[in-house]
Amino acid sequence: MAPTIKWQRWDSASYNWAGTAATDALPSLEAELDAWITAVNGNASNTGRQITKERGYADSTTANYHGLVISAGANSNAAKGYLAYGTYGSATTKKLYAGPTYADDTTNGGYGTISGGNADTSVSWYSSGQEANLLIISDTTDGQEFFCFGPSIPASPSTAYCEGFYIMKCTDGEWSLCANDGGDFVHTHYFDDAISTGWGNCARNTSTDTVVTASQYGYTRFSVVPKTGLDIADSATDGRADAVAANPNLLQTSTSTPYVYTGNRRVLTTLGTGQNVYIVSSAYYGPAVLIDLRP
Repeated sequence: MAPTIKWQRWDSASYNWAGTAATDALPSLEAELDAWITAVNGNASNTGRQITKERGYADSTTANYHGLVISAGANSNAAKGYLAYGTYGSATTKKLYAGPTYADDTTNGGYGTISGGNADTSVSWYSSGQEANLLIISDTTDGQEFFCFGPSIPASPSTAYCEGFYIMKCTDGEWSLCANDGGDFVHTHYFDDAISTGWGNCARNTSTDTVVTASQYGYTRFSVVPKTGLDIADSATDGRADAVAANPNLLQTSTSTPYVYTGNRRVLTTLGTGQNVYIVSSAYYGPAVLIDLRP
């Protein structure tokens, strides 16, 4: 089954990331995320791998703190990984956090604090005053679930204003949570092998960001890899140094302009009707997604 695509636009007068009405940007995004969470938590493979929205727009206690905190379970939900995406202290800066530890309290403007992983705390953002488009591409297929969120703000479509977050089931049956700034990803995945057991990034440390291997001319299955490498003598016995999407429609990002930008499509004109098979970018430097609408 083809992934689901949803796109919503706000003009410059109505876009308000801090807005709390159901029709505002962040509540609209949350409504889609909540529906996806309900669906995937009912899948058989997720009995011990539940997704939880720990915080949302309604949890903000301080001006300029507006975002999400998401957790994913592993090991019968005894171990959790966490991802935060939002404006935490500045209306013009997004902050991205991924890690294995979460202080579930009202600090950080009501959002609590993720630690033990990696972060990017200086990603440019517009909270208002610009046209904004939000793209969501998702799939609830058991064992192949993913949720990709990408913004597109035409004031500067090729920069950090168009970077999103991604939740995906991987080939080992565990979740990955990630968000990106350009080509660098904050990322956490549950590993259980000879190298380590628990939530961590692909380098299995707290300081090294992870990256995707972008491709200008071809596409392979989307994966996240260590930025500085990790010595794996034998992946069959030592463990993996990457996290690979289980869904075959989730593909590596392209570095080719304009296909790297949120929502841009590469139509495969030699297939189907010449219009109904295409690859679309989920976000700037986010995963590309194959959409095949042939009957």
